[in-house]
Amino acid sequence: MDSIRILELAGLQPEYIKEFKEDLQKQCVMIMGLPAAGKSTFINGGNMAKYVPRMRNYKVTNSDTLLKGLQYKKAKEHFEYLKNNVKTEKELRDFSKSTTYKNPWTGQMSMVPITWAWWKHEMDNPNLRTYWNKFFKSYYATYFDVRDQAQAGEEKLFHTKIKESGGMLIIDTTGSNIPKAESRFKEAHDEGFNTVVVYLEIDPELSIARDEFRKKTEGRGVGEAVILGYAKKIDTAFNSYKQEFNKKDGYVDRILHFKWSGGSNPKSGTYNLVKDYRKHK
Repeated sequence: MDSIRILELAGLQPEYIKEFKEDLQKQCVMIMGLPAAGKSTFINGGNMAKYVPRMRNYKVTNSDTLLKGLQYKKAKEHFEYLKNNVKTEKELRDFSKSTTYKNPWTGQMSMVPITWAWWKHEMDNPNLRTYWNKFFKSYYATYFDVRDQAQAGEEKLFHTKIKESGGMLIIDTTGSNIPKAESRFKEAHDEGFNTVVVYLEIDPELSIARDEFRKKTEGRGVGEAVILGYAKKIDTAFNSYKQEFNKKDGYVDRILHFKWSGGSNPKSGTYNLVKDYRKHK
């Protein structure tokens, strides 16, 4: 006897049976929210598993992960150049100047903050891991010249993971790009997935404070202007997803809306469920 028939015999209402059938489907979840809202923590900390089924062995697509890999690749290129070509203080100054770039979000100019005293000490036994740890926070964490490559790579990775995810795929993003979300959810439908939007709503001022803390501790941060810009786009996008949910054949099957309650420290508060929008096919 199958699970649906057992529920019917138990006297459960048809809407609960439909919910159970939906939860048995493959799940494609887009978790959306401002930068530094705590999306990764919400996914990996077990909160999402309380509301979204099939959280075992889930796959995540996130351009930030690919971005860090490309940043490491750039650090390796710089390190190899240093090791093979830089033997004098002038050569080091020339190298450092050659690494100058403009952060597209903050407008600040940056270069590898390497000193001759430090490099002279390392020259006899240069180590890539030491170099990476030394300059990741101060330079490579905000090296966004490779961001377009990371986003293109994440796009290709999504098409692969949607077929190999094993039934649970999470898109970790701000969710502000409506056409991109539409394209991915429609592809997910074609592959037999139930599509879910998880919106983590947080006050922009708290997001800014969390972003500043992340920049100090991890070296990466997008800045106040970017977060405020995203805040407007996310409100528009969320309303668009709700409209799509209300359509009979819309590409959004379910929406979970959470709101942050607490301060700027992730440990000083929690996300509480505001509403669970369900669509029964």
